[in-house]
Amino acid sequence: MKDYEILDAVGGIDPAFVNDAAEKPVKKKPAFRFQWAAAVCALLAMVLIIPAVLRKGGTPSYDDGEQPLAPIRLLAFNGLLYEAVENPALLKQHGLPETITEDMAGPHVSWLILENDTYQESTAATDIELLAYTKADGRSVYILHENDTYTFMLFCNILAYDSNTCSPFETLYAVYGINSADDLVSIAETDWNRNKTIGKMITERSEIETFYEASLKLEPYGNDDFQAQLFDGIEEEKQTQIHSEFADDCRTVRLETADGRYFWIDVHPSFGWIYGRGTLSYYPVSEEMNIWLQANLH
Repeated sequence: MKDYEILDAVGGIDPAFVNDAAEKPVKKKPAFRFQWAAAVCALLAMVLIIPAVLRKGGTPSYDDGEQPLAPIRLLAFNGLLYEAVENPALLKQHGLPETITEDMAGPHVSWLILENDTYQESTAATDIELLAYTKADGRSVYILHENDTYTFMLFCNILAYDSNTCSPFETLYAVYGINSADDLVSIAETDWNRNKTIGKMITERSEIETFYEASLKLEPYGNDDFQAQLFDGIEEEKQTQIHSEFADDCRTVRLETADGRYFWIDVHPSFGWIYGRGTLSYYPVSEEMNIWLQANLH
């Protein structure tokens, strides 16, 4: 089982973020632990029941020669989950520069403290400050000022308070400052690791407007309701096969904002579902969206 499949199964952490952490070896520990989930629970002073998103999976283990993941530094802020990201390749993939210059650091947003690899808001001034990012609209990225260094805090997903949390596409768009189709400049299918564009990049205004309007009409399903829909009437012994087929049917679609940011959704065309990583929600493909997908996915 891949590391990104483990974390995606408990809360939508972007696979690329997990790969970034995997590149930073740390002292080996006896077993993999979902430290971030426990930390967020403590941060919110409540139990967050993380939805078991339908992905391939199993029980993780480490052989003697393997390195566990480096700590993932997270922040739960205003109902959203963020992660500190330093990997230049990953920042470029999200449309962000490798170096944060003075003009990028905006106004003060919040004071923070760090406990167990999780940032928490502080009512008093501290030596860790969350700043606005001046080059992008919305709430998809902030800047962390800590120990005289600046680090991007990237949006991962909404916080899930139960296993059936869901949100409309409009919620995802709002995080990225998208208020109309004019705030999207391109849509493209990519390979699973998001490094290569597959087929043509959609830049025609009419096509982008059609996608945008169709996406706003999609009905959100939480994980529980989605699985009930997918497995309803299917014998238990066949559900594992359906699980694998659904995961293998995934097509990655990248959306580009007018301010140069990128984010992704997962399309499962054979099953007729879209999964929004940022919203932890599933959306049955409408007839209008299906026509668009058939015309533009390759």
